[in-house]
Amino acid sequence: LLMVFHDLCAKHKLPSADGLEFEGLVDALEDHGLVKIIRSKSKIKQDDQIHGKVEDNVLIDALQDQTLLGMVLHN
Repeated sequence: LLMVFHDLCAKHKLPSADGLEFEGLVDALEDHGLVKIIRSKSKIKQDDQIHGKVEDNVLIDALQDQTLLGMVLHN
């Protein structure tokens, strides 16, 4: 998922986050009720699953929220 995120950032000419920043982004999205993280039984983060809980256009609007992005970048 991190590689997909990096590809999307490159496509839209946005700076991409490192692994820890990406984790913060996903955690913030979960805190806002936009995604649900299903933790793997193996305790390996790469095996975790992320399920969207909203429609695509709502998620895109939320990702463009400067307050949300500011919180993620400062964590």
